[in-house]
Amino acid sequence: MFAVVITEKGGAQRRMEFDKNEVTIGRVQGNDIILPKGNVSKRHSRIVLKDNRFIVVDLKSTNGTYVNGRKITSPLVVKPGDKVYIGDFIMTVEETAGAAAAAPAPEPSPSSPARRGPPPLRSAPPPAPEPEPPAPAPAPPSMPQAPVPQPSAAPAPAPAPAPAPAPAPQPMAAPAPAPAPAPAPEPPTAAAPTPAPSAPAPAPSAPAAPAPRPGPGPDTRGPARPSLGQASSTMADTGSLGSLMAGLRGRFDVDAVDGQDDQSRWARAKEAIEATLDDMDGQRDDGLVAAALGEAVGLGPFDALLEDPEVHTIVAEGPRKILVDRGAGLTPENVGFSSATMLATIGRRLLARGGTDADGGGPILRATLPEGERVTVMLPPVAVGGPLVEVRRSAAAGADGLVARGMLDQNVLGVLERAVAARKNVAVIGPAQLAGELLAALATFVDDDERFVTVGASDLALGRPHVALGPGGGLDIGAVARYGALLEADRFIVHGAAGGDALEALAAMASRGGGSFIGYGGSNGGDPTAALQLGARLAGRADAEAIAALVASAVDVVVHVEHTADGPRVSSVAEVTGANGSGVAASTLFAYDGSFQTQGSPSF
Repeated sequence: MFAVVITEKGGAQRRMEFDKNEVTIGRVQGNDIILPKGNVSKRHSRIVLKDNRFIVVDLKSTNGTYVNGRKITSPLVVKPGDKVYIGDFIMTVEETAGAAAAAPAPEPSPSSPARRGPPPLRSAPPPAPEPEPPAPAPAPPSMPQAPVPQPSAAPAPAPAPAPAPAPAPQPMAAPAPAPAPAPAPEPPTAAAPTPAPSAPAPAPSAPAAPAPRPGPGPDTRGPARPSLGQASSTMADTGSLGSLMAGLRGRFDVDAVDGQDDQSRWARAKEAIEATLDDMDGQRDDGLVAAALGEAVGLGPFDALLEDPEVHTIVAEGPRKILVDRGAGLTPENVGFSSATMLATIGRRLLARGGTDADGGGPILRATLPEGERVTVMLPPVAVGGPLVEVRRSAAAGADGLVARGMLDQNVLGVLERAVAARKNVAVIGPAQLAGELLAALATFVDDDERFVTVGASDLALGRPHVALGPGGGLDIGAVARYGALLEADRFIVHGAAGGDALEALAAMASRGGGSFIGYGGSNGGDPTAALQLGARLAGRADAEAIAALVASAVDVVVHVEHTADGPRVSSVAEVTGANGSGVAASTLFAYDGSFQTQGSPSF
């Protein structure tokens, strides 16, 4: 129906032809056009042919889709010859010879899915009706259905056909002019069609639907993973999805963990879903089919949510309660899974992507996906109410983005940038997600030639090479931090420390001098360093004065982040000035009270 010509910058050109109305573009298996480069999103964009126009749609890709050098922010109609830029690739679309021939196909009726041209089973007879009045125009598609009402069709048509024998269907193959009116008396349920106006002609195609029964539109011919927006099932249709998935189990292995990138498996699942709908006599609803396909082979609603760059955290508290954090805290999302069993299966698929085998691994399992997302899956009996799946996206490394979201302002950011440049040790205290985002932003202020060693920071998207260490083998974050501090590095980051981890993490930072960061789970109790001191005391190996001295030597700047009524905010910034007996002296630089208020000047 149309072709796409793809040219990689500095590389060869290739041409791909498609006989459907929509193709998806991305870097992973399951797309119609696969562009295997890091600057192309997993599901990047799609091209739609509608009303003889080509429309390019960006699927919230990370790096954007450009047409003739301009970034598109909404669906855009393109002409043959217009250049579509995706990552390192340039594409143009063009009509093929088959597209022009296929154009008249939609004539039969608006409700009849005749988008695939060939369904009438014969392509030679259509020229025959041309001498007839306008009514025969829709007749060619329905002619193959004429044999259905064989018993009643013979006596009614008296219009002088040469073949007098009773079997009226036979003339369909040979006589051209005379049998054309035969379809008019075809419908057995209506007497009105006798005058053979053009309106009754489409009516017979409805009763005869079981013969050609096309699937859900243009993408039935290819394996085509569902595009964004289709793969999610809303809360309103999860009942229908549950019935479809229950029926599908008998003919397709919906509980398989592997095969998410197997193109042929997607195709087999699509066929099985359509066969199941046939058995159920179900309506062909594109959204329902796509939702079932996503659960049978993909990640269900998680597929679309993971493609949304604004999503930081996804929590499925059972199949019907999905919470999503787009930067302002967790809020309910109007999507769901067909059953708790499918949610558990999709949790296992996520773990498999991160290299974790869920079988025999216990009811609590964790993994890190290739792109940095951290997955936690809790199963019964630990998860009393059913499977719980949490996906926490890597913290975005971008200070400007945090300013745009209102997490801090330019004044606060400027002071923190000066602290990094002056090689001050910075402690970020608060919820792990927010602390991680700020730590990643601080890392962008470090020169590119400086070497990083991180401990417990696998969910930080630093956007640069670094040595990553994590707890395991009987060692907690504190112990790994102690050994990690011995490695040669310009910058040292500890993230995810909590409780008694603080003592060894602070000792590791103090041993390295300046230029280190720590992300610590705690709250602002009025004293900027209170959470660190309390955590260090939990280790039980030092008195209050020793801990105060340790905190004062290990930390220069303390930043508190928290969820406020206004959204995520840096609630305070303080500079540590020294130890005072069993306490730590600090000077507040900024405090948030509806706005960021300057309260002091830093010494650096």
